Amino acid sequence: MQTRDPATPIDIPIGTAWRYLGIGLGLCLVLIVGFAFATSWLVRTRVEPRDNLTRNLVQLTTIRAPVVAVGDSRMAFDFVPGDHAANLSYVGENIEDMNRRLRMHLASGATPKVVLLQATPHLFSTYRLSAGLADYLAEGDKTVLGVGERHLPYLFTYWKLYLSSRGFASGTISLRDKGGLTRTERFDALTPDARRVAAGARAAQQMPVEDIRSTPAARLYETLVSFLVDRGIAVCMVNLPVSPEYLQAIDGNPRVQAARDFYRQVAAETGARYIDLERSLSSPDDLRYFTDADHLTPEGASVLTGRLIDSCPAASDIVAR
Repeated sequence: MQTRDPATPIDIPIGTAWRYLGIGLGLCLVLIVGFAFATSWLVRTRVEPRDNLTRNLVQLTTIRAPVVAVGDSRMAFDFVPGDHAANLSYVGENIEDMNRRLRMHLASGATPKVVLLQATPHLFSTYRLSAGLADYLAEGDKTVLGVGERHLPYLFTYWKLYLSSRGFASGTISLRDKGGLTRTERFDALTPDARRVAAGARAAQQMPVEDIRSTPAARLYETLVSFLVDRGIAVCMVNLPVSPEYLQAIDGNPRVQAARDFYRQVAAETGARYIDLERSLSSPDDLRYFTDADHLTPEGASVLTGRLIDSCPAASDIVAR
């Protein structure tokens, strides 16, 4: 029996080789397409229903209320929406984001009568001013097979969590049905020294820059308020409460005072109303209302919301109906 010399190459017909190559490429294509559609399913049915930001962006263009609150995490945690009010705020927003959110809300057909616009000094801190417009607000959230671009860097992490025994655990922060966020941690659970250190670090991070009036953010804020007032929308600009330890860290600081003065001037020049509630929860007993140095618990938010509405006549007239 004749055996083949191992050194002799196997003669495979060209047609057969191309057929095998085509089969291989076809299988790869099927796997890629299958992975893409499976990933789209994973994001839409498992990730986004648990994703606060996705749900918040839907609320931004679908919620209708005569009173709307807009700001960053402070307003998101501190204001409780109700029958006549919605909270369009979200974590990490700056003045540019707030402007974009309000304009998106109005472009969706919403016709609010009152806007509660955050007016806190830390909106002029370096880290807020340098952030720029959030990608998910720049041109909407672009999608690839129904998956928002902001999800793309995390796709393999999503699969890892989905296939693990842990799955997608619920986070400690919850989104309210009409906007706004809640969490239950308590600042008074820390020791007094720990609270002072945490509040001091937070206040240092959030210190306004010098000469805020020369910043583009200051001009944009004033333009936004004028735009709203010119449309017949009542604007209440709100400086929100911080903890006693935070107040101690900023007391007498000229940059913080300059920011407060800026907001007062904008209100005076545009016909808006400036409401300073920064010290409204500053007693030792009020510490139970804080979840950290500058955000409120749900109980604290309920207390603050009542005071805020009472301080804004245009809003109180609507809510009292």
